Amino acid sequence: MGSVQTMVCVKQVKQEVQEEWDESMPLPGDIIEGFSEEDAEGLFMPAKGRSEFSSQLGKISRQVETIWVKVRRGDSTLKLQACVVPERCSKLHRRFTFRAASDERHVAVLGDLTLEQCTELQDMSRKVVNVDCRGFNKKGVIYDWKMKVGTYLPDNRSTIVQGIRLWFLPGIAEVSIELTLEPGETRFGMDIKRTEEGFSCIYSVTKGSAAERAGLGRLREEANATGHLVVISRLEGKSLIPSNACSEGLIYCCDHMEIKDTLTSAMDGMDSIVLHIMAWPNPNQTSPRVPQAIGAAILRPPNGYCPPQRS
Repeated sequence: MGSVQTMVCVKQVKQEVQEEWDESMPLPGDIIEGFSEEDAEGLFMPAKGRSEFSSQLGKISRQVETIWVKVRRGDSTLKLQACVVPERCSKLHRRFTFRAASDERHVAVLGDLTLEQCTELQDMSRKVVNVDCRGFNKKGVIYDWKMKVGTYLPDNRSTIVQGIRLWFLPGIAEVSIELTLEPGETRFGMDIKRTEEGFSCIYSVTKGSAAERAGLGRLREEANATGHLVVISRLEGKSLIPSNACSEGLIYCCDHMEIKDTLTSAMDGMDSIVLHIMAWPNPNQTSPRVPQAIGAAILRPPNGYCPPQRS
């Protein structure tokens, strides 16, 4: 049997703000074909393996500040402008990788993967970025980090702070729900509140409303029974997940009034709306059946529910 072909691939990107990604930045699953100091086709050197590619990046970084990296993404070949940076996780050997020239936080983590593994990563990445990346306006809300440290640290002598995850988790399934108004209805029938961590959650559902017909009432009851909240992760394709936090104690999340305005606009036009939801552990409710360390759980639609088919 022949050997399995491997290639240098972007395994992960250390970037916490999904909404700020664009086509000029590396994406998990990108297959690295070559690199060059200039954007000239005949000058690109092939990338034959992670170790050799890292070594070549280390040499070229002494000569130039930015380089061009040629990647294969799906059926397209792209040229990305990048900066060479050391790998922070490498301690025994000095290795190098690259980051987006336009964003110093967007750093590629490299690996030698098979074509099948690269394709799987690309499919997963496309599901993340193939939404309206404009999102909603962000605003900072105050979060009492010191109080949370005193409340949730398992050991007062520990130097590790358990924080809430504020980045998109690509392996978590989201449920797509469509809410459709009937003639005479003036609201979708759900009460949306924001948690102190910046998540937009469904706190109540009105009986007989569009929200209940879509199954949100039942999903909320199931989540509540296992100590979870129903989080709206997207509204009409735009992300509602908090994006980042700062040391001053602010979490940047979607403007709650803008979310209400979006729903009101849909009601005025008697349009249907599509939500993506997922379950999230409720810090104010514990359940003996569900350990708190499970992380993000997955909600599934009620039996018999058919996901919306929109053109």
